[in-house]
Amino acid sequence: MTEDKRPTEEEMKLKIMQYLWGGVDYKEFIQWLKDRGLIRSEEL
Repeated sequence: MTEDKRPTEEEMKLKIMQYLWGGVDYKEFIQWLKDRGLIRSEEL
């Protein structure tokens, strides 16, 4: 069984808020999404 790396809704909200407030830059935000399997690099 593979570990589910997807963030909880709460983690997602927190990260999006950090991004919107400028605490996280675009590349870091995208990398965070990729790491959790939410997007694939070819979608960008």
